[in-house]
This record gives sequence, C-alpha cells and structure tokens, in this order.
Amino acid sequence: MRWGPPNSGIKNYGLEIEDAKYANVPLIQSIFGKSVEECREVAQIAIKYPIDMLEFNATCQHSDFVAVENNPKLLKSIIKEIRENVQTRPIAVKISPNVGDPAGFAMTLEKAGS
Repeated sequence: MRWGPPNSGIKNYGLEIEDAKYANVPLIQSIFGKSVEECREVAQIAIKYPIDMLEFNATCQHSDFVAVENNPKLLKSIIKEIRENVQTRPIAVKISPNVGDPAGFAMTLEKAGS
C-alpha cells in the first residue's frame, strides 16, 4: 500500500519514522488512501509508529481518488471511519484554499472527529 507522493509505502517507512523521533520534535504523519477502507487501514498502521498526530491529505493529487476535498460527504465518512478506529491521536485535515466555504467545511470535519 502506498500513500502520498510516490514512495515505498507506510509499512516500509516505519524505520524512517522511528529514526525521526530522536529529533525530539512532534511528528505529524500525512496519510491518504484509495478508498474509505484503505484510509482507515493506513491510519491504523501509522499509529503503530511514534507519531504525534495524523494529517489526512484531502488535497492529494497522487491518486485516482482525488475528488475528496470537493466531496464533503465522502470526506466526512473518511474522517469518521478513521476516528472510530484511531482514537489515540489527533486528526487534522489538509484542505486547499479553493474549498468554497472553508469555515463550514472545517465545522463539518470537526463534527466527524478531526
């Protein structure tokens, strides 16, 4: 499973995350997936590492599943799915300034658990 810009996948990225923790700064892991289920799975894998926060990248352009930030209903279901399965880390959502109603969008996401 890959996430974000082309890379070897979150399972292979764990060693780098482990090493980064020694820098003694907060670690925020950006995640994405090709479906609601894959987003949940990536989040569950990510929290096995010493990260401090998850960031769901709703603006991700590296997938066919790109209409996420323009589909509040889909994004809300993704965040709810992640929150129901990952309760030990804060979740932020990265959106672009092109979202029509950023404040309303943010309130919807907050209600979903981010």
